[in-house]
Amino acid sequence: MKDTAKLTSAQYFSQGLGFVTSIMIRRYLGPYFTGIWSLLRIILDYSAYNSLGVDRAAMYKIPFFIGQNKQEEVREIQNCSFSFMFLASLLTSVLLAIITTFIKHRYPIEVVVGLYALSIIAIVEKISAFLILLPKAEGDFSVLSKAIIFDAILNITLVFLLVRPFFIYGLYTMMFLSAVINAVFVYSLIKCKVKLIIDTKIIKGLIKYGFPILGISLLTVILRSVDRIIIAKMLGVTFVGYFSLGIMTRNYAEIFASFSTVLRPRMMQAYGKEEKIEHMEKFVIGSCEIIAFTLPIILSIIYFLGPVLVRLLLPKFIPGIIVMQILLLDSFFHSTYIQSQQFIIAIGKQKKIMAIITGVIILNGILDYFLIKMGLGIAGVAASTAFSSFLSFILVQIVSMRYFMNNKDIIFFIIRVLVPVFYISLVSIFIGNIILVANQVIDLLLKIVIVLTSSLPLLFYLNRRINFIPVLVSLIKGKFGIKDDNYTDLI
Repeated sequence: MKDTAKLTSAQYFSQGLGFVTSIMIRRYLGPYFTGIWSLLRIILDYSAYNSLGVDRAAMYKIPFFIGQNKQEEVREIQNCSFSFMFLASLLTSVLLAIITTFIKHRYPIEVVVGLYALSIIAIVEKISAFLILLPKAEGDFSVLSKAIIFDAILNITLVFLLVRPFFIYGLYTMMFLSAVINAVFVYSLIKCKVKLIIDTKIIKGLIKYGFPILGISLLTVILRSVDRIIIAKMLGVTFVGYFSLGIMTRNYAEIFASFSTVLRPRMMQAYGKEEKIEHMEKFVIGSCEIIAFTLPIILSIIYFLGPVLVRLLLPKFIPGIIVMQILLLDSFFHSTYIQSQQFIIAIGKQKKIMAIITGVIILNGILDYFLIKMGLGIAGVAASTAFSSFLSFILVQIVSMRYFMNNKDIIFFIIRVLVPVFYISLVSIFIGNIILVANQVIDLLLKIVIVLTSSLPLLFYLNRRINFIPVLVSLIKGKFGIKDDNYTDLI
């Protein structure tokens, strides 16, 4: 909880500046160029998977060997994973530049320049990603928090200096400089010397373990980008720009990613000591309940606050408000099954996750197509995405909980996890239709107060199950230097 509080605080700060940064970018670029960058970003997202899962394997293997106190194996994995990731990204970038040269006559100059820029950005982002991987895997969340804060400050500075005067070309330059400067900053903090070493035996082992994890990550990217691809094909790039408003909000809403980041190395270290599944149970079940009973409260506040900010700061993106609100449900379901998915990966059952996501992608694509044909537009696509995430949540929880519960207990567990989000959703819809004050500020504050008051039963129930409130009080006291001898481990 201490590390989670530290990391979450850094992410709150980063998200605050990041929100301003995202608004600035959209104001400077407008819907059309925002749509172009959103599509180019998909290419960059896919290029992150050229390491064939070596980076994913390192995220699990490093803490696993730390738990077994095998430092030599840890160093070997660090060197080999860095070497393979760098060479793979270099090869991919060269291929992207060559392909762009042959197809550049088909696209506008802004897209062509962007593709060439991506061929360079991909290399430096891979180096930066590896350096960030190390503190994540080793559980050094002090370094990770500093890196997150530095990145947020750097990005908002570069947006003002580059994107404002040079538009989308400034954005390409910003992405390159941000990756380079971040890499230098993180390297100065971790002081870890890595070498270009190719040990085929170690790399083959990492690929064997990590490739299925890569498959899961790649399928997740497809699942989370298929909506934009279909919108671009059927409705146009401008509607992708509107839809990106919902994606931006969804990314900010998934604040509990820090919880899974903190739990993963601890879960793997606990598993590495004796390799017993029961040692991971508390990390899977406890974290899911905490997220299920607290995240809906935050999402409800965003549900009311988001439209006010969009109308005030991004009036050109008003058509994307409904998408933003619908995708908040997608944020909830995705956040609540991350830990269960990590558990399934840890025990080597990655193929089950791959099968689930593949089926959901096909369903999502079909639903997107028919809902657009029915005239529901980007709102229908958002609803399809949220439903697909709900289905993933149900299936992943069933697969993971079978290792800890019988079928009856699994049903009650899923119901217990879903009750808070449906309860808060009903409260939010009711408040939205009943509370209609002319003054926007008063209207917003009144709705937030009612949401928080209505959420008290959820917090009291969570506290009764896992002693949640005393832990938060102890953490707050610690922030102000107040000694508290009654600190209780949350899980």
